[in-house]
Amino acid sequence: MTTSSNLAPEGPIALEDSPAELTSEATAGLKNWLNQGNDTGQNPSANAAVPTVEEQRLLRFSLQGNESALLPLDSIQEVLQVPKRGLLRVPGMPRSILGVSNCRGSILWMVDLALLLGLETAPTASAAQPWQALNRAQQSLNTITIQAAGESLGLVVPKVMDIETHATNQIQPPSADLFSSQLLPFLAGYLTRSCSPVFSASALIEHLQLQRS
Repeated sequence: MTTSSNLAPEGPIALEDSPAELTSEATAGLKNWLNQGNDTGQNPSANAAVPTVEEQRLLRFSLQGNESALLPLDSIQEVLQVPKRGLLRVPGMPRSILGVSNCRGSILWMVDLALLLGLETAPTASAAQPWQALNRAQQSLNTITIQAAGESLGLVVPKVMDIETHATNQIQPPSADLFSSQLLPFLAGYLTRSCSPVFSASALIEHLQLQRS
């Protein structure tokens, strides 16, 4: 804030003069001027440190239709397009597990998140190739690669939207009153302002490990 000139003490004060030459009235005026807006005697909390608000960065993505969800950014390894033709189906796996893909020399398990949660992407999705219903015009799958406990998992979603920053106190534990029994085990919490679910990378990967065992 720019301080206007009328806040200065009345009358010139020659700072080059010795302190003994300053009158007590001028000295008090100078002190008051320098302390404008900083009256610690009347407001002891004025110099108190402002509490730091902890924040968390999240990636928002579409889940189904107009519904969207979030993942903590620190659990995301990368976002990439995985060609459908490079996807290898694994026999005996649930429809939600689309198969495995060779991602730069490493095997990446691919899961259709909507199918995992019981949200059918389209009624015509076949058991052999359920990913065809995600977007028939696309030749690749929108994939969010998450990581936890040294293992990676590719989550196939309709669309990756944006990175958001929210105060951690705006993310609350999930409630059975707000989310279905299929969704609840995979949640780390939800965003109070929009009720958007926040997924847990470790819970999703643990589920894959149980399916493979």
